Amino acid sequence: MKFKLCGLFGILLSSQVAATDYTGKIQGLVLYQISTTSPPILFITATSGVTGTDCNTTNRYTIHLDNDYGKAIYSLLLTAYATGEPVRLKGLGTCNNFGNAEDLRYMCTENGPC
Repeated sequence: MKFKLCGLFGILLSSQVAATDYTGKIQGLVLYQISTTSPPILFITATSGVTGTDCNTTNRYTIHLDNDYGKAIYSLLLTAYATGEPVRLKGLGTCNNFGNAEDLRYMCTENGPC
């Protein structure tokens, strides 16, 4: 049992290490819908290299806009982008929404609490 818990802890820790954490300005925002039946996806482009997740080869994060959380993030990102306010973006370490961009976990303004 002790070894199983250590193994589980190691897996959880490694997935947290793989997730990226970016602080800086947003270079661009793109809305995209793969098909008419799929939810719209927001792509957030960072101004500098995002490292830590092998699947994120484009320095972008994604979030679905078919729920209230995604819409709230979109609103905050639009404001930050329009004002040039630096943000902090935290990824999930996965690229499930789109194959080459990391799924966004949360964001906050650089000077705000996260």
